[in-house]
Amino acid sequence: MQPLEIPARPWQHVSYDMITDLPQDRVHNSILVIIDSFTKFVVLVPVSKKLKAPELAEIFLNWVWKQYSLPQKTISDQGTVFNNKFLCALYKRLGIDPHFSSAYHPQSNGQTEQVNPTIEHFLQAYASVNQSDWVKWLPMTEFAYNNATHSATGQSPFMALYGWQPNLTLSNVKTNVPEANELANTIEKQWEEVAAALQQSKSRLVENQD
Repeated sequence: MQPLEIPARPWQHVSYDMITDLPQDRVHNSILVIIDSFTKFVVLVPVSKKLKAPELAEIFLNWVWKQYSLPQKTISDQGTVFNNKFLCALYKRLGIDPHFSSAYHPQSNGQTEQVNPTIEHFLQAYASVNQSDWVKWLPMTEFAYNNATHSATGQSPFMALYGWQPNLTLSNVKTNVPEANELANTIEKQWEEVAAALQQSKSRLVENQD
C-alpha cells in the first residue's frame, strides 16, 4: 500500500478509529478518535460500540466538518462502521476520498496507531480511580493532549492549528462565592491530574517501545 501524500493544510487529511470495550458509562463504551494529519490535533468523542454509519456522519458534521471544513481524504480501518455503502456514497457526494488500512498494513493509519495507545494507557490508569466516570474526563483529556508538545511537529497540536497556546492557569484571587471557588479549584485539580497522567502514559508507552 502506497503511503498518502503529506497534507498541505490542517484538516485536509483526517484519520479516525475507535477505542472500544471501555467501562460502560450510560450509553457510551467506546471513544471515536479523530485526528488531523497535518497538526496532529485530536478530537475525542464518546460513542457506543454499536455506532451506526448515519450516526457517525452526524458526529463528523457536528464535531469536525462544520468547524474545520470537509477533508479531502480520510484514513481508517475497514470496520463496517467506517467502510459501508452509506458512508462511501456520502463521501462520493461530498468529494471525500476514503482510504482504508488493513490487518496486513495497519501502519497506513499510523496517526491513530500512535494516539490510541496513549489514550488507552491513560484511561487504564485513570479509570482505576474513577471507574466508569471516564466520559466526564474525556474533554480535559483531549485538551491536555492537544496542549502538549507533539514529537512530530515540535509544538502542541493546538499551537499548530490555531497559532497560539491556550492557558488554564488560575489566579490566586479568591471570591466571596464558595461555589465559584470550588469549581475553579476543581478545574485546576482536574487539569493537573489529567496532564500528569497523560504525560505518564506517553512516557510508559515510549519505555514499552524501547
